[in-house]
Amino acid sequence: MKLEFLRDITAGGLFPLAEPHNLLRLFDFTPAEAAALALAIQTKLVGADSPLHLHALPFINPVNCTLDLEPSPNNRGIALPDDGRSFHCYLTRKAYDTMAHLVDHFANPGHRLSGYHWLYDAQPDKIGLLLSRKGTW
Repeated sequence: MKLEFLRDITAGGLFPLAEPHNLLRLFDFTPAEAAALALAIQTKLVGADSPLHLHALPFINPVNCTLDLEPSPNNRGIALPDDGRSFHCYLTRKAYDTMAHLVDHFANPGHRLSGYHWLYDAQPDKIGLLLSRKGTW
């Protein structure tokens, strides 16, 4: 599973309606890796209310960034960090529970919702988080 930050998916304004303008994507993974990610989110963030360092998981290959999922009393999402590489996602336990269920769809290749998922509802000023087997949406 690869973790990558895509900056300016509008291609410098060529595709001005592309949303979000920046995104983090998790892609190029197996059903077993999706199952392991769903379990890690469920165990650490929902069950233990503890942070999860995605880039440190043995099955995740960080291409150009890191991502820490952090428990929070409210859904603040993912902001663009000053260094453009060290991302932090702040969501509630309920939002992480939803995220774990969305990720788990990819553990079952025949599931009707296994094309891609946005893993949280990003506000316009935040970075989207995409899970996509092929990296597209």
